[in-house]
Amino acid sequence: MTVITIFTAGIGEINQLTDVGRLLIIFVTLSDACSVAFTAHPFTESLIERAVNPQSRIKAMMEKIGKLREHYIIFGNGRVGAAYASHF
Repeated sequence: MTVITIFTAGIGEINQLTDVGRLLIIFVTLSDACSVAFTAHPFTESLIERAVNPQSRIKAMMEKIGKLREHYIIFGNGRVGAAYASHF
């Protein structure tokens, strides 16, 4: 009965259960639902965060850029770019 409950096969009880057996089935069902909810929480939270505030990634990037000091960006690493990189 526990396997049927965990995998939610939809099959009814094969044998009549006692009260202790029914309590066990209730406990297994609730713990299974809690496990699924606990596993799905981070994924769901990230989806909701992106849907509610799509600008959050841009804002975080702009904050990181704002904290940079004495930072140079060199485009290309050819002959001229390598000379500039060695200068700085």
